[in-house]
Amino acid sequence: MQNRYAITDAREFAERVWISDECKALAEAHPDLGDFWEHCERGDCMLTLLEATGYQNADKVWKFLEVIREEQKRKKGDANLEQWRENLYTTIREHAEEVEEAERKGYAVPGYARRAKWVSAYVWSDYYAQDIAQREKADAGFKAGIQAAISGNNESESHEAFNVAARAAFVGTMKQQADLLREMLGNPFHRRSGEDFG
Repeated sequence: MQNRYAITDAREFAERVWISDECKALAEAHPDLGDFWEHCERGDCMLTLLEATGYQNADKVWKFLEVIREEQKRKKGDANLEQWRENLYTTIREHAEEVEEAERKGYAVPGYARRAKWVSAYVWSDYYAQDIAQREKADAGFKAGIQAAISGNNESESHEAFNVAARAAFVGTMKQQADLLREMLGNPFHRRSGEDFG
C-alpha cells in the first residue's frame, strides 16, 4: 500500500500530521524516519508515524495493545467502563475476522481486510496508550498536590507539585510505551518489509 501521506522523512511527517511540539523538534534533529523512530520517546507519536507511512502489520500492534491493556487492567478503574471497553474491543476483533473471511470468499475488495484490521489495531492502541498516560498523569498529580497541601505548602507550591508530578508521570508512561513499541516492532523503517508495509 502507498504511504497514506507519501511521507518520506520525519520533517515532512511533522509538517503534515498533527504531533506534539517536542516531536516536531525531534523531527528536525532526526529527519530520517528510522532515526526518528529510534529516538522518539512518545508512543502516541510513534503510532501516528506508523499510520502516516502506510504501516500495516496489525498483528504486531495488536500484541502491543494487549500488553498495555493488561497494564491498565492492573490499575483501578470503573468496572462498567472497563466492561464496555472489553465488549467493544471484542466486537472489533470479531469484525476483523469476519472481513478477512469475506475477502477470502471474494465478497470484499482485496486488501480491505488488512486495512480494516490495521485501522482497528491503530485506533485501539492509540486510545489505550493515551488513556493510560492520562490516568497516570492525573493520579500522580493528584497525589503530589494533595501531599503538598497536607504538608502545609501554599496554593502555588501545591500547584507546582501537582504539575511536576503529573508531567513526570505522563512523560515516563509515554517513554515506557515508546520502548515497548521498539521492543515489539523493532525499527520498521530500517528495513521495510512486505509484512509491515506490503
